[in-house]
Amino acid sequence: MIKSILFLVTLLLFTSCKGGVDRTVVKKTPVGNISYYFSKSGVRIDDLIVDDIKGAKESIKLAIYNLSDSEIVDALMYANHHNVDVKVVTDDRHKDNNASITLRNDGILVYDDNKSSALMHDKFLVIDKKVVWSGSSNYTNEGFYKNNENDVRIVDKDLARIYSDEFDMIVAKNQQNHSFESPNMKLYFSPRGGIESKLITLIDDANSSIEFLIFAYTSKNMADAMINAENRGVLVKGVFDKVWDSGNQTYSKYNYLKNAGVDVLRDTNPYTLHDKVMIIDERIVVTGSYNYTKSANNKNAENILEFHDKNMAKSYENEFEKIYSISSD
Repeated sequence: MIKSILFLVTLLLFTSCKGGVDRTVVKKTPVGNISYYFSKSGVRIDDLIVDDIKGAKESIKLAIYNLSDSEIVDALMYANHHNVDVKVVTDDRHKDNNASITLRNDGILVYDDNKSSALMHDKFLVIDKKVVWSGSSNYTNEGFYKNNENDVRIVDKDLARIYSDEFDMIVAKNQQNHSFESPNMKLYFSPRGGIESKLITLIDDANSSIEFLIFAYTSKNMADAMINAENRGVLVKGVFDKVWDSGNQTYSKYNYLKNAGVDVLRDTNPYTLHDKVMIIDERIVVTGSYNYTKSANNKNAENILEFHDKNMAKSYENEFEKIYSISSD
């Protein structure tokens, strides 16, 4: 009888697919286990991350495109000196920057993707197999204090396990398709998770509104889906990063959307609008490292989180409106 009960519990928690990595989690993560933060809002996000790193007891896995924040580097070394298993993976473009060299000299394993044709563009942190940080911020002074960014902290062992698996697969250069799905939260990875098609499905299913903040936007498929949504009566509004858009007019979908009647603007932050956020129908929030580009979908190591929570959506809408209200053509 006990064995039967254990089998049923296991079956409810995970559905294993071919390859042994694909998991569908059917539980619901408590809303109280999810926190979210916006840069330039008075919150010292890096201090929160440092506190978590210094509080680690067993393990830390950090997948980060660019790391230069000295306090986070110091915190990683502090954890290393307190018998915490610390591992870092970064993009090969940053494998020999000062932070990576400092960490290696301290005995910390620092890997890179060794893939010049693509980016290891993730920004996620897993602590003690239960705490996850993800979002748009690189761990730099610009990311925490100058750019428009957002970061999410989640306490969930099942989600942490999926992120931990992703870290290991990036290091092993043997990435398989896996994801996390629950009633209020979903997690997908590129380049093999079909993120663009999942975003387009969300756009196609929108009933009333789509708002987005985006650093780089070159996907015609995404743009066509938004134009179709606008044409069927969905209110579509977005803000592009001005500096990126100005230098990439050949590829940017700003004018394409604008000419089709979609309400898009460019930000006025003298640094960078680095968010990759979409808010749908005032109840769904999508965020992560994923820009709306072909490379993000087909080549780069990226992740997105999809949340179904009205209160969270309201907070992200407030952030959107704050940026939109001071943006321009």
